[in-house]
Amino acid sequence: MTERSGRPIGSYREADQDCLVGGSGTTASLLDWWERTSLVPRKSQGRRTMGLFSKDIQSMDDLFVHTLRDIYYAEKQIERSLPKMIGKARNDTLRKGFEEHLAQTKGHIERVEQVFKQHGVEAKTVRCQAIDGILAEADEISGEASEDVRDAALVAAAQAVEHYEITRYGTLVAWAKELGRPDCAALLQQNLDEEKATDARLTKVAEERVNRAAA
Repeated sequence: MTERSGRPIGSYREADQDCLVGGSGTTASLLDWWERTSLVPRKSQGRRTMGLFSKDIQSMDDLFVHTLRDIYYAEKQIERSLPKMIGKARNDTLRKGFEEHLAQTKGHIERVEQVFKQHGVEAKTVRCQAIDGILAEADEISGEASEDVRDAALVAAAQAVEHYEITRYGTLVAWAKELGRPDCAALLQQNLDEEKATDARLTKVAEERVNRAAA
């Protein structure tokens, strides 16, 4: 998906800049980003949310398991959100793509559960406020957008989700290899490859159909 300037929308460089400085470059904006990305432990809805700098994480293995539980939570939330996105999509190609990705997401959940089993740890989730925020924003913007631009908004929202998953799976693959778990890395790599392919398909449908219809 690209802007009229030709630059890809949702590129990591632009997204990181927006998140980090909020367009203003202020320290307050940076602190706001830090809070919203769940990098520090804090309380949420009366229960503790463990962040990446929690004292409960003492080793690379702890870090791997925590992040695996993070993506497990994310995949389950995405599975719940996709039917709503399917219902909002007007473009047939986009709707079909969402339907296919819903089936794919179920497979991703199964693979993550297999990684838990192979690694000998309990398959459970840890709440990820980052994906919660991305999905909440997707629901908000797609609800506010007029019908003429809604599909473009849905593609942008879906790609934000994909980029989050790509970063998580990429990290998990690297850590699994470092921990001497090529079996786990192979399963996670399958999910990573499918997320990248989905992101590429979203860009294609945006550039060839959705953006033009919204312009």
